[in-house]
Amino acid sequence: FVALYARTSTLSQTTGLEAQVRALEAYATSNDLKPYRLFRDEVSGRRESRPGLDQLMLSVRSGEVAQVLVYSLSRF
Repeated sequence: FVALYARTSTLSQTTGLEAQVRALEAYATSNDLKPYRLFRDEVSGRRESRPGLDQLMLSVRSGEVAQVLVYSLSRF
């Protein structure tokens, strides 16, 4: 599957997170990238552990993920 990853630094930035999710899903849909799975985090990028990213990387390592899409490299 294709992994979509979205992240904001704080819980108060939910509108930013939802905008990233909408853009990623629209891109995946318009480019027929199916199936896809969304991974998201609402934590600082400086944290050692990000649950969504950790799950995404487990899926990459296991070979489940064919591609990873991010809204911006700064979010990754």
